[in-house]
Amino acid sequence: MTGRPRARFLLLLFGLLLGGCVGSDRATAQGPEGAAALLQEGNYDEAISLLERERAAAPGPQSTRALASVFLEAGRYDDAEALLRDASEGTDDAELQLLLGRSLLQRGHLDEADRVFAAAAAGTGGAALLAEMHRGEILLRRGEREAALALFDRFIDVYNNSSSLGSRELQAVAAAVAHLGITNPALYQDALMAYDEAIAADPENLEAHLELGFLFLERYNIPDAIASFREVLRRRSRQPMALYGLAEAAYLEGSEEGAPLLDEALSANPNLVPALILRARSQLGAEEVEATERDLASALDVDPTATQALAVLAATRLLQGETEDFESIVDRALRMNPRDAAFFVTAGELASRGRFYEEAAELAVKGIGLDTLAWDAYGTLGMNLLRLGAMEEGRANLEIAFDGDPYNVWYKNTLDLLDTMEGFESYSSDRIRVYVDPEDGEGLALYMLDVAERAYAELAERYGYAPTPPIRVEAFRRSGDFSVRTFGLTGIGALGVSFGNVLAMDSPAARGTEGFHWASTLWHEMAHAFHLGMTDHRVPRWFSEGLAVHEERRAGPGWGMRPSIPFFAAYEEGELRSPSELSQSFVRPRSPDEVGFAYIMGSLVMLWIEEEWGADAILGMLEGYRNRTSPDEVIRSRLDLSLAEFDRGFDAWLRDRYSGGFAAARAALELRETGPQQRGDVDWLRERVAQAPNDVEARIALAAVHFDEERYREAIAPLLEARDIFPENPDPRGPNRFLAEVYRELGDSDAAVEALVEHLAQAAGDYRAQLLLADLFEERNDSERAVGALEEAINVYPFEIPVHERLALLYREIGNAGGEVRERKAILALDPVDRAGALYELALAQLRDGDRGGARTSVMGALELAPRFPEAQDLLLEIMQGGAPNGR
Repeated sequence: MTGRPRARFLLLLFGLLLGGCVGSDRATAQGPEGAAALLQEGNYDEAISLLERERAAAPGPQSTRALASVFLEAGRYDDAEALLRDASEGTDDAELQLLLGRSLLQRGHLDEADRVFAAAAAGTGGAALLAEMHRGEILLRRGEREAALALFDRFIDVYNNSSSLGSRELQAVAAAVAHLGITNPALYQDALMAYDEAIAADPENLEAHLELGFLFLERYNIPDAIASFREVLRRRSRQPMALYGLAEAAYLEGSEEGAPLLDEALSANPNLVPALILRARSQLGAEEVEATERDLASALDVDPTATQALAVLAATRLLQGETEDFESIVDRALRMNPRDAAFFVTAGELASRGRFYEEAAELAVKGIGLDTLAWDAYGTLGMNLLRLGAMEEGRANLEIAFDGDPYNVWYKNTLDLLDTMEGFESYSSDRIRVYVDPEDGEGLALYMLDVAERAYAELAERYGYAPTPPIRVEAFRRSGDFSVRTFGLTGIGALGVSFGNVLAMDSPAARGTEGFHWASTLWHEMAHAFHLGMTDHRVPRWFSEGLAVHEERRAGPGWGMRPSIPFFAAYEEGELRSPSELSQSFVRPRSPDEVGFAYIMGSLVMLWIEEEWGADAILGMLEGYRNRTSPDEVIRSRLDLSLAEFDRGFDAWLRDRYSGGFAAARAALELRETGPQQRGDVDWLRERVAQAPNDVEARIALAAVHFDEERYREAIAPLLEARDIFPENPDPRGPNRFLAEVYRELGDSDAAVEALVEHLAQAAGDYRAQLLLADLFEERNDSERAVGALEEAINVYPFEIPVHERLALLYREIGNAGGEVRERKAILALDPVDRAGALYELALAQLRDGDRGGARTSVMGALELAPRFPEAQDLLLEIMQGGAPNGR
């Protein structure tokens, strides 16, 4: 994710990079071999060669404009400037002057560009209006907003006083009016209308399509933005700004398509400043500081006045703890624009993405101090205050942002969510405060408090550090709400997030009973609270994620993500990054599976470090990060390894430690290349099993055929073989899960239990398997272990009353009155049909637990609902008389 695009600042670039492309299309479309056809194919070099020959054969303004426009679009700014200086000398051709001004502006020559635009603006038509609009944008870049807005305001009169504006004139009006939207948001709609009119007047006006796309993108209207950019690419397949726009949209959506689109844009125009900045932002998120600085140096070499590049550079220094360099960059930016709130917004957003939420809020405050109309600065401040748990102050700033920018979906979504959260219920323990939807209520909060408290105690002992309580935990019944809480937008695929002492996650109600182990997710986020706190938020992303998954796996059998056959297959195929590059997988994934695999990879690196160097090595690495030691140096100093040795050592360990998983993966990859699989053909499967000693899937498929035909004993051998190949297989449909079903059909309860225990040791999130294991334990009168299985089932899905009923009775049977009280409270929270009866049972449990006051309250609640409830009447009398519950 790369932060909000800023159409108000990007509008300046559209014309620069497209130049006079509309005119060039018309001037050079000379059949399929013409420059227009070459540009449509994205062949800039040949188009330029052809245009140079045409200009040599027929020199003049038209051929010069055509060539200069393509120079600009391809990033050959010096060539464009040289050509235009020569051609515009001694002429008042507004089109040539417009292009020259744009080429100067692209290199940051603001004063000279302004003089050239002034000359162009003295003319008439679209070129004159566009030049005047650019003069206003130069005023904005200097911090002279009042003068800029006064200039833009005149465009409204242009529109209102003319009934016959052309496409480019309408485009200039739209751009100017869009800038005015900062003082009157309703004008954004007028800008959209003017762009629509400009495009209707000339569908080939690609500048208008692009500007409209970025205006949509700024308002988070991603589908319409994408449609605008694709319309440009339909006419010009490698148009750099359109590719850049699609990349920006992809990053906003969390799509893996952003990086290749950005690379393609920079292939078409290597000097495309906004694309270089966007790639730098992405690389900074992946903790690739050297690559970030290379792209920023390239951007600033093209345009030394690109303050957005300076903002990213400032954020880089801030995240590295280089305070003096940070302040120096700030001074440099403010000398160019003393009211540049956008500089602080960008730096703040990047600080936030680096998990420096306090610093992000401070930067936003500085932006507001420079410009009280910087609505995105209020928005950045509000979002980061919410991440810090300052809910009221955060909301107040978001409301200011939304009042000034009411079309911003990010602000609207978040404010709507805060309205919803006002109805959340709050539950507290010593160190944890849980906020849950009232539909979940105490039925979830009871268990979240218990898990979070256990995590706090265990992690504090292990790390010798304790975050300042309370830890705030929020659980959302709708994944979209959690996504908005985290990113401001819906549709971001994640389960939980830690901002430090503020944690947010999906409620189990959002995910159902299929595989979401909410307790493990909560433990993961609690681990982040420790790792972030003890390193002052300086721990690298890959390290913190890997260590949090590692902590999940410590917390309980089968907790946490585990390496699977698809994981090993991806590793074997070279689709996963090495440990030294792992942070890139979280911000620039190359496939939909890569992020999930990166969590697993990081956790395996932690396991390797712990096995080879001991747990103290991990503590030492965390200390190194806190002391601002570079990630590379931490590995060298704490593990005595170079990065290459680190990667090679892990690879050797992994292949040895999980040889069975790799063998199974190689068999799966081999089968993938052989074509269609005949999974229902028993003869084919037998032959495959005989020929492929490590094919887990073929053995499971063969067992499935036997099972379906009720030849249960024949199913056992292939399943045992599959288990022996890869004993730690976490697949919910793996051999141990299947073996349990087979043994149950054969009446072998002991073998079924053993298989299920082994299965759940790798996949605790298998809800139905946990319930089945509890059934088997109860059949064997093993109440203690049945309790454990049901508790794990609740760690997946706590909203089924019969499960709590069973667990309450088992707790009573083993004499755990406190456990029964908790289960009886959970039943009440789930709104049972017989509420009076549930209160009565709670009273009995409370009395057994020594809570006579609680028992009295509960039984009186039962009698309020059912005054003639005889057992409740008797129990109240016993309580009033000080008696025991008569063995009940």
